[in-house]
Amino acid sequence: MNKQLVKSKKKVRLYSFLVSMVFLLFVLMIYSNNASTLKLRNVSIIENELLTVKSSMENSIRERLFYTDFLNLIITEMLTDNQEVDYQKIEVYASFIIASDPSFRNVTVAKNGVINYVFPVEGNETIYGIDLLAQVDRRDSILRAIELRKPITQGPLEAFQGGISVFNRSPIFYQDEFWGIVSVVLDFNRLIESMNMFFETDKYQYALVAKDVDTNGDFVYDPFNILDKQIMVKDVKLQGITWQLAIYPLAGWNQGISILYPLLIFGFILSIVVYLFLYQFFTRYYEHQRNSMFDAMTGLRNRLEFEFLMHQDKSETRKSTLIVLDIDDFKKINDTYGHQVGDLALAKLASRLNEAVREEDYVYRIGGDEFAILLYGVCGIEETEEVISRIHDHTQFELEVNHSVDKIIKITTSMGAATLCHDEKKMTELFRIADDNLYISKEKGKNTFTIS
Repeated sequence: MNKQLVKSKKKVRLYSFLVSMVFLLFVLMIYSNNASTLKLRNVSIIENELLTVKSSMENSIRERLFYTDFLNLIITEMLTDNQEVDYQKIEVYASFIIASDPSFRNVTVAKNGVINYVFPVEGNETIYGIDLLAQVDRRDSILRAIELRKPITQGPLEAFQGGISVFNRSPIFYQDEFWGIVSVVLDFNRLIESMNMFFETDKYQYALVAKDVDTNGDFVYDPFNILDKQIMVKDVKLQGITWQLAIYPLAGWNQGISILYPLLIFGFILSIVVYLFLYQFFTRYYEHQRNSMFDAMTGLRNRLEFEFLMHQDKSETRKSTLIVLDIDDFKKINDTYGHQVGDLALAKLASRLNEAVREEDYVYRIGGDEFAILLYGVCGIEETEEVISRIHDHTQFELEVNHSVDKIIKITTSMGAATLCHDEKKMTELFRIADDNLYISKEKGKNTFTIS
């Protein structure tokens, strides 16, 4: 196949592909922009939902932890007035607190850090006498509360009597000296149930992580195993600690994006249609161009293309060699064996010329049995002679002819060449020199080449 034809077909495929890809990219950009907008909207909706739940959780827990401040105030007043605590009155307040919400587990007082009062007693008997400051997993939190002189929340944490609890401890000071600690303890599971948020809904699932609650590290509450998925997290700020609340949308972050799929499918189909249309268009264009600029018999560039070469700017053909050649005794071959054999000889020679030259070289049929070759980047007698010798050898071949009897014709060529290195010669002058050298080769006895 002619090298130029191969190049043209490659160009047709490339141009058609590039234009269809540009069209497809345009559709993909529209899809991407709409998908991004939709995803941002989903993120905004989910973020608002998470912020609402976060705010609800913070307010709900703070309302319960308010009782710790209230009891601290009552005990401080008792110490100021009577230098002692009236635990019967404390029990009245504690019983009210416990009865007000099922998430409350107990109320404790720890004088000098040692638990000496608990309500209710039932189920909490084992914690009497425990020195909280001696407990490794609780001491740091309590000492921080004492240092800051304000309530600190700790948990969720395993309680001494079992079960996961949230502790809110408030340090009590009397005459500017640490007196003890009052604590309100919440049952974590009942707290979660009371907020009615950690049950799977038709839209969202939640998880909770509390960092470094004790010596064992983080506390993780993840009933739906969402922490390994793509989640959104917000901080829940309590007294002295921060929890992380995570949300996962059951419909995913791309909810509603399926409405854009028809656009995507339409874009793919239309890009294929565009490719096929352009492929047909460019194919016909190059076929027309080929018919006007290439020889129909040999597939080589024709006389029109060669004339275009003759008028090119000198800078484009500087440092090149032009070869002109023809078949020896071609008229005799035509007269003896007919034009069909002559045409076969021309076609085979054209094929062998294409094989002999490089990708960047041009081969022309400029009339009858006359051909021209333009070698780019080849100049100088010595360099040109080596190249032309190889090309000349390749143009010698035998042609089988079925006429009256089987016969083999020996095809030879004569060549003339002119080189252009750094001269200011025009291509027309170069052609004249090469053509003159062709006739010199004929005068030498044919089947040879001449260079100047």
